[in-house]
Amino acid sequence: MENNTQTPIRLIDYLEQLQAKGKLTFISTELPEILKVSEDTVRKYLQRLKRKKKVFQIRREFWVIVPPEYYARGVIPMTWFVDDLMKFLKKDYYIALHSAAQLLGASHQQPMEYCLMVKKTPLRKIRNNKLAIKFVVKKDWSEDDIIQKQTEAGYINVSSPELTALDLIFYSYSAGGKSMVLTIISELIESIKPGKLYQTAKRYKHIPTVQRLGFMIDQYIGNEIVSNALKKLLDEVNPRVIPFSVKHPIEGFEINPKWLVIPNLELESDI
Repeated sequence: MENNTQTPIRLIDYLEQLQAKGKLTFISTELPEILKVSEDTVRKYLQRLKRKKKVFQIRREFWVIVPPEYYARGVIPMTWFVDDLMKFLKKDYYIALHSAAQLLGASHQQPMEYCLMVKKTPLRKIRNNKLAIKFVVKKDWSEDDIIQKQTEAGYINVSSPELTALDLIFYSYSAGGKSMVLTIISELIESIKPGKLYQTAKRYKHIPTVQRLGFMIDQYIGNEIVSNALKKLLDEVNPRVIPFSVKHPIEGFEINPKWLVIPNLELESDI
């Protein structure tokens, strides 16, 4: 039954009020109390606006408002709502891997899906005909390695160029393989600062990733200034011999003495 103690607010009017405040997301379960109408009425409102492509459901009760210029696309850019979405899901996050590289101006390929790094508990992938978001789990990270980028709807968390490069090596299976990673890092290399890379790699605490990244930059990209920052870190620890690829045989390959990497995979960059 409708609550007649106050005049009901039309959903479209409420959404226009949100847009006027620069907000493009809303929670559907909050609408009955806000609009002073029943849950059934809210469902009918939303279905009507959804058919008109004025709203889009991202996950459960989390919805976004679609401005007229995005009606053809059917959904707003992920960067406009991701921070609100992760607050709704109560998850620390940062945009990672190829998605981060694109935002840093380094990836020449449009990602088929967006990638978010989240802590500890995995989340179910978001996939529909308009949007694809996958979640990669990491135990922890340092806020020193996260940068905030401004979008049309606020700020979002993005991995720094240095963290992006390390993540691309560690999670290469999620980034299209090592040849794709080489292509992305080749474009990202000019944004990587050697001093920051040393500090980030030290916090990363995974020496095989440092070895593989250093080997890739040294042997394939040829940027000795950047790779030397990683060599400096390796000189402070006691690295073991590792294969460049854990999925390929190591017989018949000579160890690279600088990085203690067995070069058992030949890469090809798209650049």
